[in-house]
Amino acid sequence: MSVKCVKDIHEYREYINSFIGDEKYSDPHLTARIEVGESLDDMIAKKDHHCFVTDDRGKITGLYILLIISEEKYLEMLIGIRDIAEKDTEDSYWLWHYGRTNLKI
Repeated sequence: MSVKCVKDIHEYREYINSFIGDEKYSDPHLTARIEVGESLDDMIAKKDHHCFVTDDRGKITGLYILLIISEEKYLEMLIGIRDIAEKDTEDSYWLWHYGRTNLKI
């Protein structure tokens, strides 16, 4: 399992779109932002917004956009999409660990 910070979301567009078109999946924050015309690039371009991708042996297991304000030691998940079929993933732990060690939160 690995976590990487992503600055360019284009290579993950297919993964994201697979959730948007799935009637069994809902992320109100993601859907609402798209409905008002906000692009995925806009979502991660904002100050203090960070995008992370988790993967397991090269297979994407999740994509998250977090609001991180390091000086306040604040972290909030704004958007989180994860394939629930990947039951063995521990994305929340890895995001927390990444934040603690790399972002000093």
